[in-house]
Amino acid sequence: MRDVQTSHPRDVRLSLGGTVLAGVTKTLFWLVMAALLSVLIELILMTFVWPELGVRHSADMLQQERIYLANAADSIPVFSDREAVLASSREWTHFSVYWSGLAFLEQWNLGLASDYIAAAINIVGVFIHRLFVLILATPAFLVFGVVGLVRGLVARELRKWSGGRETSGTYHLALRALPDVTLGLWVVYLAMPVSINPFFIVGPVVILFAFVLQQLAYRFKKYV
Repeated sequence: MRDVQTSHPRDVRLSLGGTVLAGVTKTLFWLVMAALLSVLIELILMTFVWPELGVRHSADMLQQERIYLANAADSIPVFSDREAVLASSREWTHFSVYWSGLAFLEQWNLGLASDYIAAAINIVGVFIHRLFVLILATPAFLVFGVVGLVRGLVARELRKWSGGRETSGTYHLALRALPDVTLGLWVVYLAMPVSINPFFIVGPVVILFAFVLQQLAYRFKKYV
């Protein structure tokens, strides 16, 4: 009996560590897939949809994303140093371009392929700038998440003391949907082939995040 009790906390810690590791691995996987997808979409559209624009389309997107990132840095007091944010985004873009091999390919004169390489480099920059926008939106997720949790806990207490019915279906559905829906919408934003004001992406995702957390807290087991 003593062996079972002493091994239980270790099993819980291993399970928690495995869950965190799986979550980080899944996030990194989808970020890489979003980057590859964004480059692939741009190259396909550059060939068949806007061949007259060529590499200029991705260059214009990169310039617009820089403006969006600068505006995001100005609007969030925690990250008020816009020059530092823009410098960091440029450094990470150079780092990503270097380790992806695109910097090496850019040095060669490959004719028509040079335009595709330049477009791919621009899209990597677009991806990094959008990723920085999502990082800057972290305080919004924290604030709205806390609000969602508080509202859910209050509703849970009201349901608990009023004898409301216990149901775990909504809880488990929200628990499974929280990472998938949030991460899925992030991937869509990161891979979009056109520039769009991030407010129209981050805003709905933040609200959805808060709503799902509210449902998690509200539908948590009544008598625990």
